[in-house]
Amino acid sequence: MRPAALLVALTLLAGGCSATDPDEGSDESAATSEPTASEPVAEPTATPTTEPARPTPADVIADPRTVLVGVEVARDGDGYRVTSLWRPQGQDRPVVLVNGDQGGPDRERFVTPREAWALLGHPLDRGWRRQCAASPGADLCLRSSARPARVVVTDDDGRTFERADLTLPRGLLSQPVTSLARDTLAIVSGGDGATLFPFQQVSRSTDGGATWTTSPLPLFDGERAYTAGQVVLPDGRLLALLTHFSDDRAGSPSGRPHGLYVSEGADWSRFRPLGQQPGPAPAAGEWSPLDALGAAVHPRPVVWMQLGSDRLLVTDGGLGFEELPLR
Repeated sequence: MRPAALLVALTLLAGGCSATDPDEGSDESAATSEPTASEPVAEPTATPTTEPARPTPADVIADPRTVLVGVEVARDGDGYRVTSLWRPQGQDRPVVLVNGDQGGPDRERFVTPREAWALLGHPLDRGWRRQCAASPGADLCLRSSARPARVVVTDDDGRTFERADLTLPRGLLSQPVTSLARDTLAIVSGGDGATLFPFQQVSRSTDGGATWTTSPLPLFDGERAYTAGQVVLPDGRLLALLTHFSDDRAGSPSGRPHGLYVSEGADWSRFRPLGQQPGPAPAAGEWSPLDALGAAVHPRPVVWMQLGSDRLLVTDGGLGFEELPLR
């Protein structure tokens, strides 16, 4: 092989192909491997590309980056029916998961934002314009589109509303409280705490909304508490999840207990830490492991606490709590 032919051969080998030297006598294998002018040249076939499979609702819920937006719990026979709403990272299309511990299959599906919010909260809620909370005898609603917010009560599932003789203070945010005590209605108010809700003021009715009293909620060692949910218990006590205090610092909570606090009977001006904290009990100076507190009146009373984004603690009003998985 002459030097020029050697250079061509090395070049072609380096490129992963082969050729015969036109100045060399070709052998049989070379002749058969090189297409002639009369033979059709096959077109190169493109490698098919497959798009990655779109995640299913189950995939989204299992993704640890997915954010838990809200939870509702209802009694279901001897167990519980849990509805949870999840928001995928970087997507606007939420996922709802409905499950129960009765052995039935989980139901997971994508929903529109409008459908999502209709699945959580009170059936009479209308977004920010109307927020409602249930009690055994009547439903309490705040019409936030009015300034100041208007308080109305219904005892016929929203067919008619009666305006309460209560004026909420301007400059405070208010939220109705689910009550498990008949004829007791409550509204907790607080200033703008950014992402935290100040535990600042409470309005209460013990006669189904006919009359109201408004009073300040207590300070704790002179510091304001911030709440992640409240429930009026069947005996009339107010249970509140106090997750932060005004003297907490980033990464360094104050020394008092963080978690569930309960009023001293019907006196809602005095609160103490709940004696038996559900879940892993935090020591003084540690954050509470509980993230949210909620309750439902129908079909039977139930109180639940969110423990991270994976577990719920539920009770029917007793001191024993049952743990349920969220995903």
